[in-house]
Amino acid sequence: MIKFTYEGSPKKLSKAVAESYSPGYYTFKKLLDNKDVKVNGARVKDDVTLYGGEKIIVYTPPDLIVEEKTAEIPIIYEDKNILIVNKPAGLITAGEGATAENLLKKRGYSVCAVHRLDRNTGGLTVFALNDIAYKELFKAFKEGSVEKFYHARIKGEPKKKQDDMTAYLVKDADNSKVYVYDEFRLNAEKIRTAYRVIESGEYPLLEVRLFTGKTHQIRAHLAHIGHPVAGDGKYGAITGTPYKTLQLQAGRIIFRFPEKSPLFYLNSREYKI
Repeated sequence: MIKFTYEGSPKKLSKAVAESYSPGYYTFKKLLDNKDVKVNGARVKDDVTLYGGEKIIVYTPPDLIVEEKTAEIPIIYEDKNILIVNKPAGLITAGEGATAENLLKKRGYSVCAVHRLDRNTGGLTVFALNDIAYKELFKAFKEGSVEKFYHARIKGEPKKKQDDMTAYLVKDADNSKVYVYDEFRLNAEKIRTAYRVIESGEYPLLEVRLFTGKTHQIRAHLAHIGHPVAGDGKYGAITGTPYKTLQLQAGRIIFRFPEKSPLFYLNSREYKI
């Protein structure tokens, strides 16, 4: 059970809770549907608007919500320039609310996030420890000099054991969702996603390489080909499956810095979970 008093400007209940305790939207929606949330002593079923001063109680098993005070962030690699961690699913990388960046700063690290994972995607996340490292890492991620590999458990066996796919992604910011099309559309961005099946079955396990890092790219692209990530309520694979949380993890990173880069020493090393 979680208790807190909301102090702030008018905001939807789901956003107020997410900023403090980081449940995914569909997890919180389930809590509302079950009337497991109280506002000022009354159970609510709708995502009501808060105006400040409301007393909130959320009745939930502790494994459904990542709390800032107790979240553990395992360190995978650390030197004087960079920090690589295994970010828990349910925790925001950086920004407002309960964030991995804030937690690391509270532990004494002077960090700055150079890329972000979706809240509900866990795994390898890279932070810079100084300005030079930030510039080099930011440039590397932007220019595609970092090879990023994810593990995704999906619904259904793909016809191809491996594929290198291109498509076009359109972002719908108002609904926090993206749409993928085979042909170019207005305001679309070209995306490239490759995968290989590493474990077959009803819910196969893929290793996915992300060439273009767009919002929800892996989730939306795999859903577009008919094989959404298991446990992904937003893109269609949670009802009727044994997975209630998103089965997607950033599992492997390889750096490809140019020879003159101060981070060249990191080249060709593989960092993985």
